[in-house]
Amino acid sequence: MRAERGISLPVAGAPTLPSESHVENDVTFGGRVSCDRYMVAISENCHIFRQKDERQKDEALAVNFVMAQPNPAPLTLQLVAIFSRHGSALDWATERVAKNWGQIALISPRFDHSETTYYTAEMGAVLVKQFLVVEGRYDPAGLAQSKLQTNTWEDELSRSSDYAEVRPLNIDPGYVTLSKLVLASCKDRAHRIYLSHGIYAEECLYYLDQQWQPRPWTYPDYQRGDFQVFFDEARQLLKSMLSKNA
Repeated sequence: MRAERGISLPVAGAPTLPSESHVENDVTFGGRVSCDRYMVAISENCHIFRQKDERQKDEALAVNFVMAQPNPAPLTLQLVAIFSRHGSALDWATERVAKNWGQIALISPRFDHSETTYYTAEMGAVLVKQFLVVEGRYDPAGLAQSKLQTNTWEDELSRSSDYAEVRPLNIDPGYVTLSKLVLASCKDRAHRIYLSHGIYAEECLYYLDQQWQPRPWTYPDYQRGDFQVFFDEARQLLKSMLSKNA
């Protein structure tokens, strides 16, 4: 009985359908049954070829894919912003920073801090702000602990009764890298990243096109040219440290 359908499939490596019935590998070819068996053989061969092709593609992807590996933090300097209406309170904060965190590498002029009245109720009017940069490399992983420490110092001075204000001193620790300036905060906002112990990190400025650039949330005073002149000094100090380590 002749097969009711002819088969001619150009599949590499597939068995060829014989013109007459014969036995090959214990399979008798000829008629509908042999055609069905032949189709099974073709299907199995195609499946093998597909598996081989997919395996080769996977191997090619594995060669080209290299997972990123964690690296140490970039070279970082500790930055501390202090402000008060009392020069003596700024001096007190500078001494605490130097005693506990290390020698002061850079210290800014004392700038007027008149961009906001947010602190007036608890700190008074006519505030003055100053920046400190601590000598040596800073580990940014310690930012939350730095903020907890400055909170303790603020509370200490407030309890001393040396000043009439509820909060005579504000200390904001942070850090500077070649690409950004980050401050710590106790207040959560959409753009702030939680660290630990109720402390958040905020990128206030980033460095691009040879200058400091603000974010939509950047404090107005941090966008001032005189502030950024000092941040440039900190960045130059970082570059000199990098060149020495090269």
